[in-house]
Formats: sequence, C-alpha cells, structure tokens
Amino acid sequence: MIEQKAEERSFVKYRKGRCKGSIEIKQNTPNPIVSIVIPTRDAWGRGWFPKLIKQIEEQTFKEWELIIVKGDTRPSRAKNVGIAISKGRYILNLDDDSQLTQRETIENLVKAIESDDRIGAVGAGKLIPPYANWLCRKIMSELPRQTISISEEIRDSDMIESGCMLVRKEAILKVGGENELLFRGDDDYLRNALREAGYRTVIAPNTFYYHLPPCTFVGFIKSAFRNGRGSAITQKLYPQWVYAGSEEHRIDVDFQPSFPKRLLRALKTTLLAFLLFRPIYIIYRFFYVLGYLSGWLRPKVPD
Repeated sequence: MIEQKAEERSFVKYRKGRCKGSIEIKQNTPNPIVSIVIPTRDAWGRGWFPKLIKQIEEQTFKEWELIIVKGDTRPSRAKNVGIAISKGRYILNLDDDSQLTQRETIENLVKAIESDDRIGAVGAGKLIPPYANWLCRKIMSELPRQTISISEEIRDSDMIESGCMLVRKEAILKVGGENELLFRGDDDYLRNALREAGYRTVIAPNTFYYHLPPCTFVGFIKSAFRNGRGSAITQKLYPQWVYAGSEEHRIDVDFQPSFPKRLLRALKTTLLAFLLFRPIYIIYRFFYVLGYLSGWLRPKVPD
C-alpha cells in the first residue's frame, strides 16, 4: 500500500517519473499530528543528519511520525512521496543537514499554524550557528537569504524555506504538491502557489534553526556554480515559474520581475559588493555566472 501511494502521488499537479529512493518510516505515535518528511541522498547530510534525528527525538512536541526518503535525485519528488504516505495534518519539511537545537521548534511551528486557518505554511528564523567556521560566517553574512531574522510575532513573510517549513497538508494537496519538474526554485514555487490559493505564508515567533552552507572553499564554489546552473535551466525550460524572493519579512513585492529588472538588480548588488568590499559575494557571483552560462547552453537535468 505504501509503495502504491508513493508511486501514484495522485494529488501531484506537475509529476516527474517514479521515485528512485527507499522509504523509512518511524511512528512516534499511532495518530501523528505532524508528518516530518526528510529527503536525503545518503542519510548523512555532511554529518548533520544523525544529529538531526536525535534533535527531533528530543523535541518537546511528540505527536509526530518521521518519513525519510533516501536516494531520490529530486527533492521535490521525494517530498511528494512523503506527503502521499503521511498520516499527519501538517507536513514538516526538513533538509537532511538542518539542525533543530531549539527544543521547542516544532511546538512553536504548530502553535503558529493553528492560530489561523488561513496560514498555509510557516517557517522559522535561520541563524549563524556558534560552531560555524570563519568561511561559513562570511558566506552567511554576505549572501542574501543565508540568514533569516527571528520575529517576535507571527508575520507574513516570503522568507520561509524547506530547511524548516511546516505546511498545512490540506493546503499543499489543494495546490498540487511540490513541483517535481523544477530542478531549482521549488520552494519559491510552493510559497507563491500557496499565496495564489489564498493562504498565508508566515514566520513563527521566537523560533529558529540552523542550516549551514558549504563550509569549505571548494564546496562554496561548487554550490555557486550549481545554483547558477539550476537558475539558468529553470529560466530556459520553465520561465513561468521563475520567482524572485524577498530579502525581508514581507510579501508586498514583485515576485516575478522581468529579466531586465532581475539583471539590473544583480548588477546593483554586485557593484555594491565591490564598493563595500565583500569578496565572498563577488566570488560567489563569478562562479554563479559561469554556472548560469553552462546551464543555459546545456540545460540537462537529472531524472
């Protein structure tokens, strides 16, 4: 039955092939309120995954089930598999290298989403961990959306990400699940789909998690190249789903600006980085552009 539901994914609007991963389920209670879905390639997540599992078990909120989808090359498809077999009324998306050191994280997210039936998804602040090395600190300080400020109240926001995002199951089923066609930008797609369906996307008060970028220079360069390549592929194959995220807790912005506007914005921020001497941003932008050119010339994505 589980395999059949995972294969069918009948609620998915934009479907891409069969799930290529294995599924592991841990029931912490017979009738979970929250279904935690973690897509992972190797159940290691740069060494953070085992720690994340322990942190989930230590959360104050106990009415959860854990669904791990291992080995699928498309996180959006893996998340839809988790949704298809879930029992909870809420879906908590976590990256396999996220860290929930705040024991009340899940409890706070549930309180926020249950405060208003119009809330479709709720996220948390993303802080620089005290154990981050100097390179990680520079990356998270200089690059946009690498950190998310903590809010003291529930606020409408575009700055919620799958690193730690609680979604109302009814809402995600209504919008057709995650977009499996997208290789990059699936978070942007989901937030906008939820808002277009009449739901709010908000940040929970006094709640945070950790999610480190690559903490080596080589990993940083590869990430910049990969992000640029993914952006180009999305813009070339699926321009209707290209979104520009806000860098503040707000939703009253143009999430689909024209290409000239996006280009002008990138040039402005790059010039500002030169003037303020932000070398990490400049290096990132250089390899991002190289990746973008690669993706535009050879728009090939994994199955």
